[in-house]
Amino acid sequence: MRMVLMVLAPVWATSLLVFVGCAAHPATVDRSTPHTVDLFALAESRTTVVDGAWAFDQPGAAAVSDESKFARLAFPYRPPAEYDYVVEFTRLTGTGDVWQHLSLNGRPLATAVGVGAKNGCWIGRFNGEWGHNPTRVDLGEPLSNGQRHRVVARVRKDRVEVELDGKLVTQWQVRDVELSVPDGYRLPQPGALGLGSYKSPTRFHSARVIELSSERPADAGRNDGR
Repeated sequence: MRMVLMVLAPVWATSLLVFVGCAAHPATVDRSTPHTVDLFALAESRTTVVDGAWAFDQPGAAAVSDESKFARLAFPYRPPAEYDYVVEFTRLTGTGDVWQHLSLNGRPLATAVGVGAKNGCWIGRFNGEWGHNPTRVDLGEPLSNGQRHRVVARVRKDRVEVELDGKLVTQWQVRDVELSVPDGYRLPQPGALGLGSYKSPTRFHSARVIELSSERPADAGRNDGR
């Protein structure tokens, strides 16, 4: 049975000090004993949906967003200090962004890929700028609809890198600049992870976290059953 749910989220704001730039090499960290968390396996549709009408094939399986402006899900999980957040998706129609809600030391930020005819990708927002900041990269060709893609956000203590289909496309490094999350991307819990789409129905096949450290932000205790 397919389930369709619609929930509206509260609005809140937060900030973080950052500086942005382009990456020359992927971040590295000791991956000798990584632990992988399946976020959809933790999800419960009644509490996971923040905004939009979502279709779920079955509990713990893929989810499909609708044409809402800010269709988004929030997972009942807060990550460690360093991790990779891996999402596989197929955008069905539209040219809007597919995005991830991240947590850096318990503070929220977001990444966007697949925006418009030039496939804009960026991180933000900071100093009030979302889609027009120094992290923006236009890849030139639109993101292919009907094709499976893989986006990885690599979160480290000193930087965040975004990889799309195996290519490192942008990054930022922590400096003294104010960062906030756009209203339509906010989640009820600032330290949680989430995902969503903008006016573009998208099938999210999987959402996984590869934990690369045991250190946890002070406000983010374990909630993944470990």
